[in-house]
Amino acid sequence: MATRIIEPLDLDKPDTISSWFERFECGLRMEGIQLKLTPEEKLELQKVSFIACIGQESYEVLKSYCAPNLPHDKDYPVLKKLLLDNCSPVKSPMAEGYHFNEMKQH
Repeated sequence: MATRIIEPLDLDKPDTISSWFERFECGLRMEGIQLKLTPEEKLELQKVSFIACIGQESYEVLKSYCAPNLPHDKDYPVLKKLLLDNCSPVKSPMAEGYHFNEMKQH
């Protein structure tokens, strides 16, 4: 499986989570092309590949977001949204403006 090449998802680096998903989905597309899957099989491949690739620590976090269900009871788009919404917060324009105004030029 091509998606095994990717390193486990690192939730301690929120800025890289979106990039990890992009790379993971490229691997899934490559796998889907090779296997000639039906749409239902592709959805199942996405879910099980994602769960297998994220690593133990990220799986435990995802499992807590899915409680009382388990991650394999949900579809891949739902699992992706849970992690992105909770681990990769959107930066506030107001906070960004504040940080910009606080910068000092030497």
